[in-house]
Amino acid sequence: MTIAVAGILIGVVVPPFQAMVRRGEMADTANDMTMAITFARSEAARVGGGVQMQAVDAADTANEWGPGWQVVAPGGTVLQLFARAKVGMSINGTDGVAAITFNGRGLPNQNLTIDMCHPGTGLRIAMSAVGRPATTHLTEGDCP
Repeated sequence: MTIAVAGILIGVVVPPFQAMVRRGEMADTANDMTMAITFARSEAARVGGGVQMQAVDAADTANEWGPGWQVVAPGGTVLQLFARAKVGMSINGTDGVAAITFNGRGLPNQNLTIDMCHPGTGLRIAMSAVGRPATTHLTEGDCP
């Protein structure tokens, strides 16, 4: 009887716990992406432009940013490297953008919208024309 009750309790508790862990991983990754954008903007303003935030390996067009991303100084020196996404998470540049260059005023050369999807949850990071990132939750149909 005790084993049956324990089995039922585990069946009820484990799925919400897993969803909470996925939401936490998603929030951590979104914070890393936002931090990378902010860091790249400030470095570009400090050095006078040409600082780039780029995907480490953009070969997968549905997950360009998933293998990780980096902030690169003019001349190619990697200033900061960010780890790959957690297993099961995809990070897709919705416009196929895999690199953004910031000028000396911290302004990006193009818009950037990134969708982060993890089973059951998703976030969108959209960078405005002045380079400021904003995060919103995705609806269930927005993630594969």
